[in-house]
Amino acid sequence: PGTIRSSQVADIVQDKLGLIWIAGDCLYQYDGYHFRQYKDLGDGRGKLNPTDIHYLFYDSITNRVLLGTHKYGIVAYNYKTDRLDVLPSKTAAPVIHQITQTTDGRIWVVSHGSGLYYLDQDTLKVVSSINKLYPLSLVAAGSKLYIGETSNVYVLENGKVIDQIALELPTTEIPVPIRITAVHLDRSNKLWM
Repeated sequence: PGTIRSSQVADIVQDKLGLIWIAGDCLYQYDGYHFRQYKDLGDGRGKLNPTDIHYLFYDSITNRVLLGTHKYGIVAYNYKTDRLDVLPSKTAAPVIHQITQTTDGRIWVVSHGSGLYYLDQDTLKVVSSINKLYPLSLVAAGSKLYIGETSNVYVLENGKVIDQIALELPTTEIPVPIRITAVHLDRSNKLWM
């Protein structure tokens, strides 16, 4: 049924149609029989390079696949036009590491070097109220966001910090910063890092 011409896969998601989306050296779509490859960005904005895609997210509310990229910020796959469109950003396009969605439908993204962002009318905007936060990971639970950073998990609601969970290891002679690169809430609401 075809092959993926990539030795490395960064992420995989499935949409409501059952299509499998794979982030490799570009974006691949698999329908159960064939692979389709997407490299070209709409409006002649360029091509995806082999290391551009960091994260995939299926937005079930607006029915689109979002790509967190290294140099374009957020790229959206448009089912109607069958193309990839770069979403605008109020700042220079940040390196996107993860994407999630709260129950109000808002899309949130993290960039370790640039902070926390959200999509507002398909434009990427920075959350300025927490500009000293350098997030590494995030997960949504209802209207709350859990954001992993160095040695802390921040709990946010409506873009504002409502709690901070400090991660401490047993006593060591040299304090070591702990990078929280993944956060997950299980079915019983236990937070895993």
